[in-house]
Amino acid sequence: MTDEFKSIFSNEIRLHLMLRKEELASEAFRHYRHTIKLFDDYLYSINLKEKSIEEPIIDGWIKEISNGISINTVSGHVHFIRQLLLFLIDHGYDCFIPKTIRTRDTYVPYLYTDQDIENIFKTADSFTAPRAVKNINIENEMPLLLRLLFCCGLRVGETINIKVGDIDLKRDLILLRVTKKYKQRLVPFDKKLSEIIYLYCGAMGILNDSEAYLFPSTDRYTPLTANSVGNYYRIIRKKAGIKNNQINKNGRGACLHCFRHTFE
Repeated sequence: MTDEFKSIFSNEIRLHLMLRKEELASEAFRHYRHTIKLFDDYLYSINLKEKSIEEPIIDGWIKEISNGISINTVSGHVHFIRQLLLFLIDHGYDCFIPKTIRTRDTYVPYLYTDQDIENIFKTADSFTAPRAVKNINIENEMPLLLRLLFCCGLRVGETINIKVGDIDLKRDLILLRVTKKYKQRLVPFDKKLSEIIYLYCGAMGILNDSEAYLFPSTDRYTPLTANSVGNYYRIIRKKAGIKNNQINKNGRGACLHCFRHTFE
């Protein structure tokens, strides 16, 4: 297997990641490792020979990764890299610690009207997928998935990672294991949605399989991807007559994430 880390700090980075893997949830570790890999690649690209990291190196890395991404994403990368640098300092190396980047949320959501939501649900309930679609279950999945997003205020990533065993139909609760802040949380839903989930799981043949994903892709143990959900939603949105006009430069139009803001 090819050694992924190639900078002068490669050994220290491997040790650091080994320790962090024990502390972080799997999804959190995946994001953390991605940032560390970006930093290692940069150190290797500038041919760093001395085991010390000065301010110009950090500034150069931040400038390089900032191209084409939001200030919030840059802030997340800096937060992660600070942890590595503190680890290196603890092990006797001289490192400059960058300040955390303050962010300002300028995002303007699209607020769906009651009529928008009614049209979306009605269109989803009669949705017919294109012939080329490999997932034969998508026509059954989208109506429930959209209702969970709207009625429970869930994120797409949280929803596609729900397993049947995460649903408590007796108490009308969903346990979310994969969340933005990497903290598990319980989400309630009403009796009507509980009945829909029960009938859906029965029709899908996954009612008694706790390890099956609620929204499977090619097989019951492989979940839908966020990209797939987004693609199908755009078809439904268009058929529902909802235009995706971006109101201003800080908006994303009528996207799935805006269901959360309508829910709030």
